[in-house]
Order: sequence, then C-alpha cells, then structure tokens
Amino acid sequence: MQKRVSLKDIALRAGVSTAAVSYVLNNDKEKQSKIGKDVAKRIKAIARQLNYQPNHIARSLRSGVTHTIGLIVEDISNPFFSNLASIIEKGAKAHGYTVVIGCHYENMKNSEDLLDTLMHRQVDGIIITPVDKSEKHIRKLAKSGIPHVLVDRYFTRVPTNTVTINNLEVSHTAVSHLIAQGYKRTAMIAYDSSFEHMHDRVKGYQKALKDHGLTVPEYYLQRVQFPNVEDDIADAIRRLMKGKNRPDSLFFENNIIAVKSLDVINQLNIRVPEDLGIVSFDSRDAFNYFYSPLSYIEQNLQKVGDEAIRLLLATMNDRTSPPAHIVVDARLVIRKSSVKIKNPEQVSSAKDAGKKLLRIS
Repeated sequence: MQKRVSLKDIALRAGVSTAAVSYVLNNDKEKQSKIGKDVAKRIKAIARQLNYQPNHIARSLRSGVTHTIGLIVEDISNPFFSNLASIIEKGAKAHGYTVVIGCHYENMKNSEDLLDTLMHRQVDGIIITPVDKSEKHIRKLAKSGIPHVLVDRYFTRVPTNTVTINNLEVSHTAVSHLIAQGYKRTAMIAYDSSFEHMHDRVKGYQKALKDHGLTVPEYYLQRVQFPNVEDDIADAIRRLMKGKNRPDSLFFENNIIAVKSLDVINQLNIRVPEDLGIVSFDSRDAFNYFYSPLSYIEQNLQKVGDEAIRLLLATMNDRTSPPAHIVVDARLVIRKSSVKIKNPEQVSSAKDAGKKLLRIS
C-alpha cells in the first residue's frame, strides 16, 4: 500500500519548511503573503502532483471543528423524513458541512446510542426528531453544550431550539373544512404520545368541534400505541364504525395512521366520501392511488429544513443565545375524500371559500 503523502514530503520536494507548506495548503493568507506567490504556486503544484489529501481528523483535533452535523430521524424510508433529510443535507452542504444521518425507528435505545455516537465523534451540531418520552436524552444533549435543534417534535419542559409547524391552527382548519362540507360527527385517530405537537393536533380537532357548537362522544378520539399501531388502528376503526352512532368523518393524526386505516375501511365496505369523509396530516404516495384521493395537511418541509439549518448555524456561531421556537405555516390540500358535494354549484362555492387559506386540487 502506498504511503500517505505528508506535508513533510511536499516540503522536501519544494525545498521549503513544513510550516510554509501548511500556510499555503490551509490558505492562511496572512502568513502565506510572507512566502511569496511563486513559492506558494510551486507548493500547490507539487501537492497536486503527489495527490496530497488533507488529514481532516488531525485538522479537526487542532481546530476543534469537524465540519460535520449529525441528523437523527425516525425512519428514512418514511417520505416525510427522507425529504426532510435531503433538504437538511443540501442546506448543510451549501455552508460547507457534511451530514451524518442515523435512524432511531422509534426505539429509545437506538436514539440514545446514536446521540452518544455523534457526541463522541465531536460533530459540530445535531438536528434531531426525538423519540417519544425521551426528554431525559434531550436534557443530556442540552447539558453537553453541543448546539442542537429539535425538528417537528419537541417537549415543552425541555428548553431547546425547535422548528415545528402550526399544528393546532392547521388541524382546526382541517376539521372545520369537514364540518363546512356537512360532516357533523368527526372522529380522530391519534397516537398516545408525550409530544407537544401531537397534543396540539388533538387540541385543534377539539377546538374546531367546540367552535362550531358540536359535541361528540368521548370515544370518537381513539388513541393508538406505536409498537402495536397496525392492530390498534384496526381495532379503533371497527370500534368507531360499529353501532348506530358511528362518525361520518375521520381526521388522522399522521400519514402512517391514514395509510394503515385505508385497508380496514375498504374491508368494511365504507364508501369515501359518501359514508365517511377523510382528512390526514401529511401526505403519502398511497393517497394518490386510493379510489378517492385523500385530502391532507401539507407541511412546508423546505422551510422547516432551511430554518433548522439556519438556527443550528446561528447557535454554533453564538452559543450564548437563548433557545428559539420557530413555527412554520402548513396548509390544507382539499381533494375528493373530504368533499361532500351534491351539485356543481357547491363545488365552485367550496373552492371560493377556501382559496385564501387552503389549496384545492
């Protein structure tokens, strides 16, 4: 195996000191000016001839800066997180940073191991979508002094940088849309979660019902557990749809719940939107292939990712700044699954009513 080219090798070939080579290759303009342009040019040419590759590890140890950012998400196979990761990676690269990505798969131990690994690798900052009930890990991250940003999910009891969306307001908009379409008995399927953004989605659902003077049975709010999500969702749908007092519409807390619910709805021969109006948080490709394309809340992932990078870099530059909480607006995309229309005139009026706040497709 060929020996790695060192600064000393270049210095011997150029007939200069190792320090002079270091000034030139590290682009130290102040000290480089004392060497002379011709010598600097010769050093760079020899470095290219010898195929010199900088030792970034050694440089990082000297400077305390690695130019790497850690990113921890739930599951990169979920389009929401893969798109977000892509946006963050591109944003980091534009500022000269490499992103190291890990997935915790909603597993507490995975999340803790990933955080420990990134901290030991001395990344310059961390962006994370935390695991449910992982406040302890986030407190540990905060105490480490490593700049960090929580994206999408956050805990109110842990003061950290966060970037999220207007979950309560846009959930209120979604349920209000169902009510405006003539659905008066809206149920919701949500995770049993400690996350504040999930609580806000439930609050938005409940506030919309209250603001429109509607009362529904307590069991219309069904909670599911992540480890048993498929079975829990099937049980929740069947529980809601049995008997006479069944809901006429459903609001899903996220796209995973929605996708897993569609199979059960089909098995029960429930027609959408005739028997059941549907709106989901987030989108999935599967929504387009359902016979009644689903209405959904669209998050501005580009803005979320850009704000996460901007906030992390700002914190890296000024570690004394107080934690910031950034809220990005989302919007409702109305499609067939939630439109209870009886005649063409109603289609036009529904679209006109929604143009300012909603997107109709």
